[in-house]
Amino acid sequence: MAEELKQAGLAYRMDVPVPVFYRGKALGSGYRMDLLVEGTIVLEMKSVKAVIDIHRKQLISYLKLTKLPLGLLINFNVSLLRDGVSRVINLPRSVPEAQTLDSQAHGEPARRFSQQRSTRIVPPL
Repeated sequence: MAEELKQAGLAYRMDVPVPVFYRGKALGSGYRMDLLVEGTIVLEMKSVKAVIDIHRKQLISYLKLTKLPLGLLINFNVSLLRDGVSRVINLPRSVPEAQTLDSQAHGEPARRFSQQRSTRIVPPL
């Protein structure tokens, strides 16, 4: 995969450490993403009989921890590669305006739009 990215002229990094924070304190980087392409797309590669939920959750965790928008879970153990690709999108979750205004009225800090995210798994085309 790295050779294909290189041939396409795309910047990539392999085995990228994912920092983990708890209450603002860095706990280290216990996770490693397989590939980070152009600083925005996480590629998690597998060669398994079947992709299971834990594989998707692993990618979702990487996206949430890094606040990156897009990940691809690629299983190479398929007849056609396109059948082994799952796209995961890490979208900001919108906060209703009334909820934000309510929080401010009661002296609570407003929730930031970028802090809340939802993740969707998009089926292949």
